[in-house]
Amino acid sequence: MELFTACCRQGRLLLEADEHKQIVLQSLAFLTREQRIWLYGFVILDDEFHLLWKKQQAWGTKNIRQMMLKFIAQQIKHRLRSTRSPELEKYRSNRNDRQYHFWEKNSRATPVISREMAAETICQLHEAPVSTGLCITPEEYGYSSARCYTPAQPAKNKRSGNQSTVCMRKSKKEKCSWLYHISETAGILAEPPDNSQSRQLTGNSNMQLIITDFETAFDPAGVCR
Repeated sequence: MELFTACCRQGRLLLEADEHKQIVLQSLAFLTREQRIWLYGFVILDDEFHLLWKKQQAWGTKNIRQMMLKFIAQQIKHRLRSTRSPELEKYRSNRNDRQYHFWEKNSRATPVISREMAAETICQLHEAPVSTGLCITPEEYGYSSARCYTPAQPAKNKRSGNQSTVCMRKSKKEKCSWLYHISETAGILAEPPDNSQSRQLTGNSNMQLIITDFETAFDPAGVCR
C-alpha cells in the first residue's frame, strides 16, 4: 500500500474545473473496475490529487502511475483543445519528447506499512478540502472518499504524541468495499442500494467507482499483507 501524490506543474490549478476532476475519477473507476488496483482512499484538489492505493497482484510489475497520469493528461488536453481554452498554452513544454507538460516531474509515493499509518493518512486526505476552504465538513466534498468513512474517537499518534482522529467504517455491517456512482457534476454520490451479495455493477459501469476498506489490507496484527 502506498500514498501517491501527483502535483500539477508549477502548482497551477489544472484540476480546478470540475470537468477535470471528473477525468481523474473516471480514470480511477477504470482501474478499480478492471481490477488493476485496490483504492482505499483519495482526494482531488485544484492543484494536486492524493491516492491511498495498492496494485493488484497481476499488475504488480506495471507502471500504473505513469499510465494513469498519461491518460488524465491526454483527456484534459483534448478538452482544453476542444473548448479552445487559452489555458492549454500554460502547459506547453520545451522538451523534445512532448508538446505539453501537465505534472511535476517527481510525483511522490510513500509506503504505508501499518493500520495506524493508513488510518492517519485517510484522515489527512479527507481533511485536506476543509483546511483549504473548499468545504466545511469532509463529507460535503464530492471529490474524496470521505463519504465512505466517518470519524471515530480521537486516538493518540504514537510517533508524535498528538491526538489524531482515526477513521473507521461508516457501517458496522461486514462489508469490505463500497460502490459509488460518479455524478457528471458533483463528484461521487451516495452508494446505491445493495440488492445482492455479489455487488454487481449496474447501469453505466464507466461512471462507477469501487472503494475498498483500508482495513482489509492488514492482518490481525495490523501489518500490511
